[in-house]
Amino acid sequence: MNAIQDYRDWKLDIEPVPAAGGCTTKATILRTSSDADDGYFSYTFRNLDVSDTPEDAVQWAMEWLRGWIDDNG
Repeated sequence: MNAIQDYRDWKLDIEPVPAAGGCTTKATILRTSSDADDGYFSYTFRNLDVSDTPEDAVQWAMEWLRGWIDDNG
């Protein structure tokens, strides 16, 4: 089940994915543009960390994405 969270002007959508006996994530962040002609911005990141549980993988991805947004968004 995906974890969805709003952070600043972005929506974070994180999906846990089984990998190598643990769990990684596929994460998409989406932001509506302030200019109506541009539509929206969307980025997808795959294989963010490998954790023991889906919950740990999602938590790690949430923290990483917030840092990425703070640095780039």
